[in-house]
Amino acid sequence: MRNCHCRCCCCCCRDAPSRGRLPLGLALGLAFLLSFAVACSPKGDPVRQTLDRIVAAAEDRNAEAVLDEVAPDYRDDAGGDRGELLATVKRYCLAYESLSVRLSSIAVEPGTDSAVASFVADLAGKPRAVGGLSGLLPSTARVEFKLRLVRSSQGAPFKVAWMSYTQKE
Repeated sequence: MRNCHCRCCCCCCRDAPSRGRLPLGLALGLAFLLSFAVACSPKGDPVRQTLDRIVAAAEDRNAEAVLDEVAPDYRDDAGGDRGELLATVKRYCLAYESLSVRLSSIAVEPGTDSAVASFVADLAGKPRAVGGLSGLLPSTARVEFKLRLVRSSQGAPFKVAWMSYTQKE
């Protein structure tokens, strides 16, 4: 086992910068983060509709459906792309039996073709009891997120184009 900041033995964090990243790399997956973001805006809000679709996909543990809600040119603040996000979401779908997220300090800056959402997420999850995962993966985390969502054309659904996050103490 490597002696890395997240106590993992896989390569998911090997090259990740250590500037406040979640213990295993890209957040606990965009899908899980947004699982409860739906509480932040009204049902008719197009940003909310995108978040609702992400939530449904995450609850079904369908990483590909989560990525259907991510823009083709997605990048995170470290330069990660859709392929990296998909791999991370798949890992978390397999690694966690359950995950709950409570959001606070929610702020949405709506726009016609883009929107910004920021919030603090308190995450609690139950890692699978397979291969020692329950001892390697974090069961709780507090993370501050900022997302930029965009539309490809007027009336098209919002897609997540960019994500930044910082683990809080």
